Amino acid sequence: MMRQGSREARAAVNVGGTYLTPQTPCPVRPGDADSALLRGEWLPWIDGRISARAGRKLLPVLDPATDRELGIVHLADEEDVDAAVGAATRAFESWSETPGRERARLLWAWAELIERHAYELAALDVLENGMPARQALAYVHWAADTIRETSGWATKLTGLTSDQGPGLFAHTLRVPVGVVGTICPWNAPAAGFLRQITPALTAGCTVVGKPSELTPFTALRVAELAAEAGLPPGVLNVVPGVGSVAGEHLANHHGIARINFTGSTATGRRIVEASATNMKRMTLELGGKSPDIIFDDADLPAAVVGAAAGIFTNAGQVCVAGSRLFVQAGCYDEVVERLQQEARRFTVGPGFEPASDIGPLISTSQRLRVQGHVDGAVEDGATVVLGGRSADADWNVNENFYQPTIIADVTPDMRIAREEVFGPVVNVVRFGDEEEALALANGTEFGLAGGLWTQNLSRAHRFTRRVRAGMLWVNCYGAWATSLPHSGQKQSGYGAKYGFQAVAEHTEERTVLMKL
Repeated sequence: MMRQGSREARAAVNVGGTYLTPQTPCPVRPGDADSALLRGEWLPWIDGRISARAGRKLLPVLDPATDRELGIVHLADEEDVDAAVGAATRAFESWSETPGRERARLLWAWAELIERHAYELAALDVLENGMPARQALAYVHWAADTIRETSGWATKLTGLTSDQGPGLFAHTLRVPVGVVGTICPWNAPAAGFLRQITPALTAGCTVVGKPSELTPFTALRVAELAAEAGLPPGVLNVVPGVGSVAGEHLANHHGIARINFTGSTATGRRIVEASATNMKRMTLELGGKSPDIIFDDADLPAAVVGAAAGIFTNAGQVCVAGSRLFVQAGCYDEVVERLQQEARRFTVGPGFEPASDIGPLISTSQRLRVQGHVDGAVEDGATVVLGGRSADADWNVNENFYQPTIIADVTPDMRIAREEVFGPVVNVVRFGDEEEALALANGTEFGLAGGLWTQNLSRAHRFTRRVRAGMLWVNCYGAWATSLPHSGQKQSGYGAKYGFQAVAEHTEERTVLMKL
């Protein structure tokens, strides 16, 4: 492995707001996924069972660390989406009428099975995505906790009453919207899939989920566990396919009442256009270029550790990654120096190696995309002060392992300051005062998340009111409360992804007037 620093000095990695230290034990091993991988071929899950039929295209699923073939996925097409929507529509009739306490009981049972199979699911995540095993295991446990947290709202979907006098009873009902389609990315295969579908299932909706064709295994495996937990056939269907086929057909399908999508802003716009066919509701988590602001009164050692974890975790393949680091002039040089020292403590290496902090980028095309952004920054006049290329190691056979990269001398007009990189790359920008920092933070089309480091409580309150982002962290980065909503602003999307709001958005309020 490429050692950026001694094991004792390595930096913490941020997972759901928990900094996993190098001492965090992780017994996940490649063999934990052996029983799942023995099947060789993975098929869509429709109406409570594996769906086999002729005529599907086949796609090898590759380990991004080595390009080794892990198995074959049978790509779902329009016919499969139609079958899955049909199964979900039939199941909706009974699932929507299932008492909330029973839905919650089944979802809790599912969460228990997910935790029981946590090592297996984490190992699949490492193999499909490349993320370090410590991180993968933490994500699986986090996903199980999110199911428990969210499913509790199933018994609390109440309506309103209005006093209209003795002759009329006026009230509202909150009813599930119908069949929900979810389209998931590849950067957190298990956790990303589960967080998208759980609010829908809690509300009484049924689901047709499309995981990325690059990382389909965990979604298909958790669907099997859902059936084992007792979720009725058709309540959860999984159609692994490419976006231009399965994803597009799902977005256009008249049998889908709502779409939950996580991905690029450009794709999100196309899904919004497709939703007009039947006025679908939507939750969209789109691109991000999140600002992380360090004032010169901040606890600089803590700020640098948080900023590094906020951009280098999961090789920077995180929607809310703090990729724009704004540093006040009085501490700029010190922060840049400390950030380099902190970045050197991260170990780049294969996910199952206990020392690894940063795994590979998901594919060669993604690595070339990241390299293009870095090279473009240099052409625009920025300076790479650390990294800027693939890790130089014999085991980096496909060059997908990329060094943690720090770019200085960045100006707001540069492409690196405006476009999402989705890699372990941070650009550092100097600012003078609060107003300049605020203008820089808001000077982008994105508004997904942001961070602020300061000891000034008044400043913290001013900024949390004025920074246009759906999630803001003060003196930390990446902490999460799944009891509270998170939604994007501006071109980063809309719709809640956690908390009561996420469940409520999968329902419709119906007003009932009853003459007495």
